[in-house]
Amino acid sequence: MNMHYSLGFFEQLMVKFCHDLAGPIGAVANGLELMEDLGEGGDGEVFKLVRQSSATVSHRLRYFRMAYGVLGADDQLIGLGDIKPVVENYYSGEKLRFTWGIDPNLGSMPVSAVKLMMNLLLVGNACLLRAGEIVLSVDQANSDQLVITLTAQGPGVLIPPHYEQVWNEQPSDPVDQKAVQALFIKYLAHQYNAKFSHHMLKAGEGARVTAPNHQFDGSEAVRLQLSLPFVAV
Repeated sequence: MNMHYSLGFFEQLMVKFCHDLAGPIGAVANGLELMEDLGEGGDGEVFKLVRQSSATVSHRLRYFRMAYGVLGADDQLIGLGDIKPVVENYYSGEKLRFTWGIDPNLGSMPVSAVKLMMNLLLVGNACLLRAGEIVLSVDQANSDQLVITLTAQGPGVLIPPHYEQVWNEQPSDPVDQKAVQALFIKYLAHQYNAKFSHHMLKAGEGARVTAPNHQFDGSEAVRLQLSLPFVAV
């Protein structure tokens, strides 16, 4: 049976997935806290490791729910104060350094921009093989355009070849798990009428990339950018 589902269907599926996992993970964290309060055995380092792992999973679930799930109508505004901690908590469990370079004066972003931004960050993660740095900035280029820019810099930074294939050509069907994020950002850009660009910055070019209170060095970098219609309220 050949069935086609809308983005909304898969968003609801992701919400259910995150909700079903969040409860048991929270219960593990609460149980550990209770055992520790009662002084019931266990090695301190073991407790610490399990708590950290539980927190990392909880942060990732919250992030994935925003990136893939239902946030509201596409033009509904979400305050930066609600988005920033979700993103920073996600990166707190990663080896990557993350810089939030978004002007607080922007205040809020529409749901469409938030979903694009959070998925762009996941694409940026895939461009760094080991450690490195990701800087995110969002600018209102003019009265009706919002520009989301991500710059990734670190040892061996590159745009994965299977991502390039998805973006530049028709992807194979079915797309495997290594390339599904590349296809999803392409799909979201189409859904939200956004323009997506990607390219490598050669050594020396990276030094010209800036974000608020941040300056890159001159090594190679990947720059990913999305521009989408936006009318400030």
